[in-house]
Amino acid sequence: MIAIINYGKDNLEGITAGLSELNQEFCVSSSESEICHADKIIFPGSDELKKVIKNIHLMNLFSMMRMIKKPVLAIDSGMQLLCEYFKAENLTCLGLYPADVYRFEEAGAEVPFKGMHEVEFVKEGVLGRGLRKKEEFVFQNSLFIPEMEETTAISRNGKVFSSVIEKDHFYGVQFHPEQSGEAGLQILRNFTGL
Repeated sequence: MIAIINYGKDNLEGITAGLSELNQEFCVSSSESEICHADKIIFPGSDELKKVIKNIHLMNLFSMMRMIKKPVLAIDSGMQLLCEYFKAENLTCLGLYPADVYRFEEAGAEVPFKGMHEVEFVKEGVLGRGLRKKEEFVFQNSLFIPEMEETTAISRNGKVFSSVIEKDHFYGVQFHPEQSGEAGLQILRNFTGL
């Protein structure tokens, strides 16, 4: 069973449709118990990182997520949640990725960064299996994570940033696989196959 964390009005329909197409058993939940008992967890994208962090605290998941040992797919703001800190809003994140979150506008880049954009897989990883070295995915971002050692794919918006990060059992994508056609479905397939 895959638990999709429900922390408000988010991009759940595309994820549930993708998992249904892959014949995966899943639930959409904000229950700590249900999420703890799932085999895998998905953090969907959300409009605001601040809202995600607040709701994760309210669901008593913040500390638990730091200790969990099952595969986690973090999408968009879910990926940013895995970082250490978002200085612009003085937000402490989960600290599972050794990186901070930045605003694109701080880097003089296009804001928001949205629509279909190229993702280049630069290292072998789980999520890129079965995909070409360069694919296009749907983005909807105003925040980014710089390239780091655990980055397996990059994108460019004036500067290079991480579009896929894989560290231990935490898999993050800056784009929305659920809105990205067959390439996005392959990302979900690779995650559910873990």
